[in-house]
Amino acid sequence: MRIKLDRLSRSFLESGGSSLTFSGDLVAHVAGQCRVSDAGARHIDGIVQHRIFPELSGDLADRIARGVLPPLLRVGIREDGRLEVLSGGGGEEGPSPEEGETDR
Repeated sequence: MRIKLDRLSRSFLESGGSSLTFSGDLVAHVAGQCRVSDAGARHIDGIVQHRIFPELSGDLADRIARGVLPPLLRVGIREDGRLEVLSGGGGEEGPSPEEGETDR
């Protein structure tokens, strides 16, 4: 799971100059959705490609248009299930792959 989000973060950094971090709550939410589906990793790909990436792209384009693209964006999830993109870091990020997180 983290591998796919890290790949997305690298892509945003290379194309837009912003670094992304993902909250532990977002990772847990996506992982929970994937446990419900028999598709496993394919479901993760679908969530990243069809939900997270488009929402982040729209947010990034809006920030670029307004001239307010910070060097770090923190992506989380709201109680209603929508993504939340905040400037800067802060908060708990959850385990990194080096800490035993696997690509679920």
